[in-house]
Amino acid sequence: MRRIAFAIVLVAALVAPSTAAAVAIPAINPWRLVSEKGGKNLDQSSAVRAADGTLHVVYTDDESVSTSGIRYRTLSPGGTWSAAETVVAGWSGTTDPDIELIAGIPHVFFGGIRSTDTSDPASSGQAWYASRAGGTWSLSSTPLTALTTAYASSEFSTALAADGTLWGSWTGTFGLRVHTGLATGTEEPSLSGGCCDYASNLGRDAVTGDIYATYYSNADEGHGYFIQRVAPTRGDRVLLPGGRYGNDSLSRTKRMAAAARTTGGVYAAYCDRYPSCTGLRVGAVSGPNLRLRLPGSANAETLWTAAAPNGRLWVSWADSSGVWAARSNKALTQWGPLQLLKGPRSFDTAWQTSGNADRGTYDLFANFNVGDDFRTWHTRVRPKLQINPPILIARNNVARIVKLRLTDAGDPVGGTIRFRGTSKVVDATGFAQFVVPAGAMRGAIAATGSATGYVPAKSTVRITR
Repeated sequence: MRRIAFAIVLVAALVAPSTAAAVAIPAINPWRLVSEKGGKNLDQSSAVRAADGTLHVVYTDDESVSTSGIRYRTLSPGGTWSAAETVVAGWSGTTDPDIELIAGIPHVFFGGIRSTDTSDPASSGQAWYASRAGGTWSLSSTPLTALTTAYASSEFSTALAADGTLWGSWTGTFGLRVHTGLATGTEEPSLSGGCCDYASNLGRDAVTGDIYATYYSNADEGHGYFIQRVAPTRGDRVLLPGGRYGNDSLSRTKRMAAAARTTGGVYAAYCDRYPSCTGLRVGAVSGPNLRLRLPGSANAETLWTAAAPNGRLWVSWADSSGVWAARSNKALTQWGPLQLLKGPRSFDTAWQTSGNADRGTYDLFANFNVGDDFRTWHTRVRPKLQINPPILIARNNVARIVKLRLTDAGDPVGGTIRFRGTSKVVDATGFAQFVVPAGAMRGAIAATGSATGYVPAKSTVRITR
């Protein structure tokens, strides 16, 4: 088969239920403001999705210069936010929280110091949790961890085993620590030899049920991004594919992703170049890993990956232009089109991204500052279609017959392609066939593709003969 010469021009993307009353949060380019008060550039939200599609979200709330708290909202599948609820308030400081649904009940986990009064049981820096029942949040009666090092970490991260057992992790000067269950711990072993690990997160393999920790380390035995099995048995410390460049890697202080790919593996996103983050990789301890060469140099702290159905993964990051996102194919062998989501009006910098993609679209959160105001924002990202280069299947003196293909990161998509004023529904392999008269004008011809749930594809096919 002969190919018609062409050029493709990419077009930037356009962009349980809480008992609390729903609120209207206006869209800004197309971000929506989630947090009510200014915070810090280290703030990172956490989200978990319920079986009915409701997204449960927690984030830090800086109440004043000297006190902080944690806030909670829900986001419906249709995009409606609940009013914010206070999980805890008036603490001297908290780590970035994590959230799990245990028997359907939201549980929020965090390290913190409520006061410096030694008579206060929450003054030593242990980890705690709060749970929501009947619309009311209650703090655990005893601390979650025995060790007081949880507060020294920037985050406390969690995952649930297949039987519902809680696993928690935190990092700091004394290594990567893990905790099991909701009772105060007695044994909280370190997975590493000591100084220094950071940015840990936990994820459960969707196939084996094993719990893995992802983290960054600048320990003497080697810098890099690592993964390690935590349960049911402890595994070795394994460098992620491309997890260091030479002998170095870019530092990470915020929680790394630990995305459970639906076809197996716990995946993280990280920079695979040094000293500038010009390439990122999404990888696991085994299975495929996928690199993305960045259009510019990204802020290494902002990299995140989230699992979508059928083995796909989303990846997000930020640079001076704003926030970017892309989604993989099912086999995790190629990325779909990059989408620049920019940021809210007059933003200065994006400091982190995170999110959840259990339902295919990406509920993406980012920490932006506008002037001196640091807030958590949200947007919902749809995958973007592509129209593959045309294929010439027949040619004579009267006409040419060409085929165009509609894909999602290389996988065929059921939808419609419009070309030269004619719309065709694609077949099961994503192809639609068009007739181009022999006397048709040569040059650039617009083609568009559309499908439910996707950002449309817009391309230009250039016919030169």
